[in-house]
Amino acid sequence: MDALKWFKFDPRQYESGRISVEPEELQGYFIRAVCVYWGRAGECSKEFLSRKLNNDERLEELISKGYIKEVDGEVFIKWIDEEIALARGRQEKAKAAISKRWAEPKKLKPKMSTSNRITPTLGECLEYFTNEALASKFFQYYEQTGWKMKNGATIVNWKRTADRWINEEESKKPKYNILNGTD
Repeated sequence: MDALKWFKFDPRQYESGRISVEPEELQGYFIRAVCVYWGRAGECSKEFLSRKLNNDERLEELISKGYIKEVDGEVFIKWIDEEIALARGRQEKAKAAISKRWAEPKKLKPKMSTSNRITPTLGECLEYFTNEALASKFFQYYEQTGWKMKNGATIVNWKRTADRWINEEESKKPKYNILNGTD
């Protein structure tokens, strides 16, 4: 199993738990024991933990008070075991999602080729534009260019190009001020 990165620690639960009334030194040993236990993914012997804590007396006290359980030379911390199970579940879920994502062929958006593009007829342009003269001018201009933009790119969506054309023509019109009759 990959290294476990983090576990859920709720200070409110810690403060309301039995360990919070113990002397700070014992609390410190408990936190160290939790870190060692987590780092070994819950697989920890009493002998190993004793060496890491470097204090047999405090380890025995943690065991006698029920903060750490010992069975046949192995130690267990129940709430950390629960967190390890959750972390393993998260890791397995993430691995499954990654495997699924890599197993599926990448879905690419189909590119519209120039052979699939639709060029409008003059009738379609007249229908789309509100101004007949502007529609005719637009159609004739792009018919002459082979339905290409100024930069040489082929027009795929003629309506978007028509909208730009209309906006440009609107911006060229002088704005008349009704209040004082000036431009």
